[in-house]
Amino acid sequence: MICNICGKNTDTRNGVCGECHGRQTVKTRQKRVIRQSTMAIIVGFVILVGLFSFISSGLFEETTEKVSETTNEIVHNIGETSEGIVKRIEEEQIRIQEDQRISDKKYIQEITTKVHELINIERTSHGLRPLSWNAKIAQASVNHSADMLTRDYFEHDSPEGHDFSWRYSQVGFSCSVTKGNMIYGGAENIMYLDGYYGVDRIASETVDGWMNSPGHKSNILTSYFQSEGIGVAVSFNEVYVTQNFC
Repeated sequence: MICNICGKNTDTRNGVCGECHGRQTVKTRQKRVIRQSTMAIIVGFVILVGLFSFISSGLFEETTEKVSETTNEIVHNIGETSEGIVKRIEEEQIRIQEDQRISDKKYIQEITTKVHELINIERTSHGLRPLSWNAKIAQASVNHSADMLTRDYFEHDSPEGHDFSWRYSQVGFSCSVTKGNMIYGGAENIMYLDGYYGVDRIASETVDGWMNSPGHKSNILTSYFQSEGIGVAVSFNEVYVTQNFC
């Protein structure tokens, strides 16, 4: 044991150093005990802090890893959800566009059919045979109506100077009707309507307009024409109608 007076390592009995025979006081012994206890507490605290830091570090890393995994999963799920929503929106837009296309096609077909019916009513009312439907002529008519709509003009000849005979040739059709000493290559009527809606109204306005025009009426009531084709193009409230004969 260390003597508090001489500082040597010696035995002490009853507080008296065996080396210097100095007496250690109770207070001195208490201080030594307190210092030893304090050191033990400090060492224990340091160990506890180190252990806590070690455990905390592991828990923090584990918690951070779990948070990171959870965040990645959430982001992944959000990404999948967003892609799903975008895909559904795109599919819905395609469906709406397809429905509109079908609706427009049906609308145009109904106008076309109605005009054809009204034309033959006019012919039969004048003692003439009805015109048959010619699919190739109809395609040439559709092409011209669509071209007028797309390029915003209203003429029998295209901006390039192509007439209905040229349009016939583009669909693989050639018209040649013999009457006496004359050979006729067909004829064409066109109509433009703005602000008209509905199958019946568009069809009746078209045929009435032609019947009130001498040149168009003459084409409709030409006795030697045997067939016709009608092409309709519609954009909002604009309607282009082409009628070709052979």
